[in-house]
Amino acid sequence: MKPIKMQEFFNPWCLIAIVLFSINNLYWKLDYPNWITGKLSDFAVCYFLPLYVSALLSLVVDWKLRQRLRVGVMLTALIFTLVKTSGYMSGQLNLLLSQITTAFGFGPSANIADPGDLIALPLIGIAYLYTIKKMESQHETALVVKYR
Repeated sequence: MKPIKMQEFFNPWCLIAIVLFSINNLYWKLDYPNWITGKLSDFAVCYFLPLYVSALLSLVVDWKLRQRLRVGVMLTALIFTLVKTSGYMSGQLNLLLSQITTAFGFGPSANIADPGDLIALPLIGIAYLYTIKKMESQHETALVVKYR
């Protein structure tokens, strides 16, 4: 049986992270600007972005899940670190995201370079470990059912 593409992305925790990220950026940050709303998006994006990158890779390359996830983890850590420690990179991200958000009728992106946001980096590893464990347990269950 061929594995379903993008399955790492369509798990409850990843979808919750995307919903929280969206609601936080579109509403809560505007209505309640504080430390919590500032960090919530950082934690959410560090969880779902490596899974999203891995899922997109599943559409274009024939790599195993671990390989795709490792690329997602490395890209997420690199990009997140760059935009949180460099005003220039943060500005470039804002330009890109603002084109997308304004096209959909929302305001411009307001990412701010803040090295304190690097506190969210461990969520990248948590996303990786959870996904590997979840997918391997599903694979083992599928093998048991298949061979009964």
